[in-house]
Amino acid sequence: NRAAHSGDYDQSLWAEICTELFHHLRHQSPQNISLVLNALARISVHDPVLLDHVANTLNAAWLCSFNVQDLALLCNSYARLSHPSERLFALCAAELLWKLPDSGAQEIALVAGSCAKLRFYEATLFRHLAHLTLHQLDGFGPRHTATVLHAFARMDASPPGLFRALASRLAAPDAARELGVASLTQACFAIECAALHQDASLMREVGRPLLEVLARRLLAIGRGPNTPLEPRHIGALAGACLQAGAQSQRLVIILTQWLLSGPQLKHEAGPSRERSVQSAAEEAVAAAETRGGLATLLDMVDAAAALRESLDRMKLHGGQEEEQILQELLAVALRTLVSGRQRECGAATFTARERRRLARWDDCLLRWFPEEWPKHVRPLLGMPSASKKSVV
Repeated sequence: NRAAHSGDYDQSLWAEICTELFHHLRHQSPQNISLVLNALARISVHDPVLLDHVANTLNAAWLCSFNVQDLALLCNSYARLSHPSERLFALCAAELLWKLPDSGAQEIALVAGSCAKLRFYEATLFRHLAHLTLHQLDGFGPRHTATVLHAFARMDASPPGLFRALASRLAAPDAARELGVASLTQACFAIECAALHQDASLMREVGRPLLEVLARRLLAIGRGPNTPLEPRHIGALAGACLQAGAQSQRLVIILTQWLLSGPQLKHEAGPSRERSVQSAAEEAVAAAETRGGLATLLDMVDAAAALRESLDRMKLHGGQEEEQILQELLAVALRTLVSGRQRECGAATFTARERRRLARWDDCLLRWFPEEWPKHVRPLLGMPSASKKSVV
């Protein structure tokens, strides 16, 4: 752990640590196992053979000797390394039912966030997490509050009482100032889910007030010189506002310009006279692909689509410039997605997750691109090229 904290990335050192843990796992204490895996996760050392070995070797009797901190770190390590193990998480869930009462806000947030990231849901465990969160709410800081709010939203398991309590706590005057970009994005996602699944009165009372607080905080961070906003951050806020029916023309204008300018140039007011909207969009999409590949391109599609649909729903006389920018960003991003898949796979194919993300905007994209979308992209999503729906 000292090596991980100090940023020591000596490959030979970590290879020796992995080998030692693999061959002498049965001689290690629960604390040693959880701390070593936590250190590996901190510096993103993903050893699938070691992780599978640990997950398949630990059993219910052995996990009895793990305390709640050890169990929380163990689950968090697998989540941070994106290494699912249904067996291990089921065993940990059974043991956590006995030990969660000894946990604090950090352990509750780690367990909830880890299960949500790896899509592991056990109803009894999540009921315990919800009860303990409400019981210990005064001990939750803003970051842990956002993590639990996001985890329950991601699993579509957020009871109205829990959502109300967590959202009200995050909307407190001093809470938002402590939130970083990651926590703000988590909270925005939770608001978007709540707008779809929670009661409308609950959204009016606590959801939309929290969204206003989150928007102000994210804009304050975005205007700062040292915290660039990526398309996924812009898309999280835009998506939450769209689903909550909280459209703001001023917010759409700002986020559109930031999406076009990119994280390093977000202070610019828009494309300069020397470059057209098309060339600016091409530069933004190329930069996004360079930074994060197809995943970041999908983030850009999500953000641009949410902002464009917000403009459509507001039905304002203004906003033509933003509409043109978003239309061009979407067109270039979609072309790049298709060509990128062709380069990687020899054919323009998408994974199931990528198909779901694009299909989410099917109605909108069919309206905005009545020729290109059904002809070039829709068939790649397993959808018919000719839609039976009428194009508005």
